[in-house]
Amino acid sequence: MHYFYVPIPAALVLPEEESLHAAKVLRLQTGDEITLLDGKGGVYRAEITLPHAKRCGYKILAGQQVSTGRSYRLHVAIAPTKNMERLEWFVEKAVEIGVDELRLLYAATPSVNR
Repeated sequence: MHYFYVPIPAALVLPEEESLHAAKVLRLQTGDEITLLDGKGGVYRAEITLPHAKRCGYKILAGQQVSTGRSYRLHVAIAPTKNMERLEWFVEKAVEIGVDELRLLYAATPSVNR
C-alpha cells in the first residue's frame, strides 16, 4: 500500500508533488489503491481514477479518524556542529517525526594549559 499526504482529502486530487510521485515514480494506474493521510489523524483508503503527473485524481473508498494522542513527550538534546546546515536539517527532520522539544547543548572541549 502506498501512503500520500493530502491536507484536504475532499479535493479528490493529489498535490502536484505527490501526483508526480504516484504517476511517474510508482507508476500507479487507474484502479490502484492508495492510503491518504491528512496530518490531523484522518486515514483514508482511496482508488486512483486519473493517473496524471500534475493532477492525479482519486476517489475515497473509506475513511476513519485515528487517535493522535501520545502518553509521552519526546525531548531531544543535541550538541550542534560547526556546519549550520546540518543543524537546520536535523531540526527539520525532528519536527517532521514529531519531536516535542529540542535542546541545544554547549559542548566545549577542555583547554590544556602548558
